[in-house]
Amino acid sequence: MPHTTLLLTCLACSLCAGYATAQAPDEVPVTIKELDVEGAIREFRGFQARLGQFRDEIGAGREIAKETSQILAELRATASEENGYNEAA
Repeated sequence: MPHTTLLLTCLACSLCAGYATAQAPDEVPVTIKELDVEGAIREFRGFQARLGQFRDEIGAGREIAKETSQILAELRATASEENGYNEAA
């Protein structure tokens, strides 16, 4: 009887191990051999390029905000009743 139990246990373990290693096509790879390293590097480089573009846009937006802030500060400083508080007619 113990041999039968051992045999069934080994069979069950081997079936479970075989099932665990079989992957569906939409599953994430779990071992280094299954990873598409070159594809991941290409994707990361593309991400870095997009990130650089976003940083450039953010920098340009900050420059515009800084200029606008300076203009508003000058308008506030020069606003008076004589010039209509810098309101264009």
